[in-house]
Amino acid sequence: MIQMPDGRELDLLSVVTESVFIEDANGRIMFWNDGAARLYGQAANDMLGRQVEDIFDSARSATTEDGCRLFRRHADGADIPVMVRRSVLHDSTGHAVGILDASYDLSEHEKLDVDARYAEHRYLNMYNSVAVSFWELDISGLAEVSRLTEGRAATGGPDVALSTRIRIRHANDRTASFLGIDDPKTLQGLPVGQFWPSDEVAILERSLDTVLDGAEAVTAETWLIGNAGNRIDVLFTLSRLPDRDGTPSLLAGFVDVSDFKRAEQSARDAEARFRAIFQTLAVALLEIDFREVYRLLGTLATAGVADLVDHAVGHPDFVEDILSLARVIDANETAVTVFGGDSKEQLLGDVTPYWPKASRGVFLEAVNAGFSGKPRFETETRLATFDGRTIDVIFTAVTPPNSAKTGSIVIGIIDISDRVAVREAVERLQADLAHAARVSVLGELTASIAHEINQPLAAITTNGQAGLRWLARSPIDVDEVRSLTTAMVADAYRAADIIGRIRAMAANRRPERMVTALNPIVEEAASFLRHEIHSSGVALTLDLAPHLPMIDADRTQLQQVIVNIAMNGVQAMSAAAPAHRSLTIRTLRVDADALGVEIIDTGPGIAPEHLGRLFDSFFTTKDDGLGIGLPICRSIVEAHGGKIHVSNNEDGVGARFSFSLDLAKFQPVS
Repeated sequence: MIQMPDGRELDLLSVVTESVFIEDANGRIMFWNDGAARLYGQAANDMLGRQVEDIFDSARSATTEDGCRLFRRHADGADIPVMVRRSVLHDSTGHAVGILDASYDLSEHEKLDVDARYAEHRYLNMYNSVAVSFWELDISGLAEVSRLTEGRAATGGPDVALSTRIRIRHANDRTASFLGIDDPKTLQGLPVGQFWPSDEVAILERSLDTVLDGAEAVTAETWLIGNAGNRIDVLFTLSRLPDRDGTPSLLAGFVDVSDFKRAEQSARDAEARFRAIFQTLAVALLEIDFREVYRLLGTLATAGVADLVDHAVGHPDFVEDILSLARVIDANETAVTVFGGDSKEQLLGDVTPYWPKASRGVFLEAVNAGFSGKPRFETETRLATFDGRTIDVIFTAVTPPNSAKTGSIVIGIIDISDRVAVREAVERLQADLAHAARVSVLGELTASIAHEINQPLAAITTNGQAGLRWLARSPIDVDEVRSLTTAMVADAYRAADIIGRIRAMAANRRPERMVTALNPIVEEAASFLRHEIHSSGVALTLDLAPHLPMIDADRTQLQQVIVNIAMNGVQAMSAAAPAHRSLTIRTLRVDADALGVEIIDTGPGIAPEHLGRLFDSFFTTKDDGLGIGLPICRSIVEAHGGKIHVSNNEDGVGARFSFSLDLAKFQPVS
């Protein structure tokens, strides 16, 4: 009891929060405070006079200087951990009158201890397992850690000795491989300056200032020196830990970004090389921002569109839409020259001005190629320039797999206007030579032509004379005269048709290709040769395969090839016995993409030494030959996408000429 100034006595044991009870010398409870009631779940009225052994069933003699940890029974039957301190009470004469038992619940303390150990475990697990080098830094060697800027102010620069006064207290396991050492424990007590280059001390100093001024953490890029003297580029983070003995403790984290830095530098180097090539290459290059086009194409793909060319049929403005969405974002100097511009900036922006309407289908095909997954598209087309010209170009668009992510593509343009002009001149020259060859063949076929024309003219004369005689009779036989007149008209048409074919062969015109059937071309060519073949005693066989697909060809040029080769065969058989003179012209399906024509004679064949030279210009085996017929035949066949071959027949009699022709891309629907 404590005597208060107003005379009241204050029982301190009743107001303390700990559990306190007193037992007499016989072990009976003589005092029980509110703290004991809360801890053990028993009210004071229920406990006074009871034996302690009956209540707790625990040893009462477990007393130590600092107390004893025991389990005591709660009123609900549960055992609770308690920390107990017991003291003997004496009266004024010094006799022991009881024992004071003070205790408190350890449950919450143990839970906090478990949580602390778990938190420590998680921290240590992260500390040692992450791919970051952690250093716990001891900065007690700094005289005044709150005034680091004084050294900088005095010297006008960072305190270079700073890194020698900061020491490594502890480092995690990752630090071993990070620095190239065997055991991170060997770092304990070493100054960070052993690994921190003097040139980078300013970063360390600024980071210390920032953290010690109250920031939770600071991050910067710097580099360290590895154990082998190697440079390690790092992302450095400094944070403050709870103080130790009043001295701040810091945690430094280092992420090795050397590979990233090298990759970053490689990317910069690659970009620099690309730009150098881009600007200096002797090909016009345009970099196109295709992001908006890709967004539109993605929408169409989601909607089920599989072919942009088919889609454009039902959407006439589609090509103009994608042209307006594609924008030039860079151009090299060659492009400026090719398009007749004054500067690169003039070429930037919408690509529509480059594409005349006649060429916009090519732009659609290029976009469709990328849309369907093809990495490259190349073709010849025509583009418009700033100075009003239209140039022939080789247009190349490359769409690598990552182009949809980067949003840009590069197109290459090679101006081939001069080349096209030369090619057209060569084609005109070839056409002139082909014309000369046709006229030459017609000269050789003069007798056949005269015979062909003479037949319908003779028939007209005969029918005309007969008609006059029938008109002179009385009465006039009108039906007979009508019949004769009809025959005369038919013969006149036949003569006109023959003359038309001769004029077509003799005309000097540009090649005109169209989708046509092969067999009628062969039949017309044979009609030119009919009299020549008959007069030479040659048996002609036409072996024409039925139901052949169409070809894309110039009828007159193909007839020239067939007539020229067939005439060579007829002339070659002139020395053979009449019974063994035969000429076969055959058509056939070569494969899924081509038809073939074979012209087979039964002449003496071709000398082996001549087989490889027959299609050379000006090579001839005839005394009066010019050596241009077969070379022209080869150029015509190759212009039609085919190839021509010659060989001797397997039985050793005669020669075989064969050539192929590509099918038309679009077959008419029957």
